[in-house]
Amino acid sequence: MENNDNNINEKRCVLCNKPYNYKYKMFGRECLDNLYGLLEFSKPPKFIWNKETYLCTQIAWRNHKFFLSKIKNIL
Repeated sequence: MENNDNNINEKRCVLCNKPYNYKYKMFGRECLDNLYGLLEFSKPPKFIWNKETYLCTQIAWRNHKFFLSKIKNIL
């Protein structure tokens, strides 16, 4: 019974559906690295804490969307 509760609450990658258990909200580490390569973005500097948010911001900027809220930036 306890394993079922853990399975329900685990995060899964939007792209590959693999489970992960760290701070990102949408992507696993491998998929996030692959997206940086696929979209030809350089990885963020070391002091940037959340690489996922940085990627979403860069995609929005490339599409000329500069003043979006955090939620709209991810969507």
